[in-house]
Amino acid sequence: MSEFMILVIVFISMLVLFYFLWVNGYMILNAKRALLFVGSLRGKNKCEVSFSSCSGYVKKVIKFNESREYTFKLDGDISKGSIHVIVENKNKETILDLTPEIKTGMLTVDEKCRYYLMLKFEKADGKIKLQWD
Repeated sequence: MSEFMILVIVFISMLVLFYFLWVNGYMILNAKRALLFVGSLRGKNKCEVSFSSCSGYVKKVIKFNESREYTFKLDGDISKGSIHVIVENKNKETILDLTPEIKTGMLTVDEKCRYYLMLKFEKADGKIKLQWD
């Protein structure tokens, strides 16, 4: 087998691996600039983040174990800038948008569908904690 074919097989294998990591919520997309960004988005039913001079977004797939209504609660202290916590459905339509002014929201989900959690920052300083149950 030629070296080119081996490289093609390795490349396709990596794409398949990344796809499975993404759809199962283990891979996180980042497109942000920040002086400081520390936190965890991998927790079950929660995420906590501290940030300074942060602009951009962080996005991940979230999966729900059962079809029911979930309550999302956003707590935190934003000293500068703005932040939006957005949940999108599989068609990338916004179905929930939380801000420091709108701290709670209800969402009815289908366990068979894929949902996306996105944190959008605009020159923001502070820390947040998002929980859903």
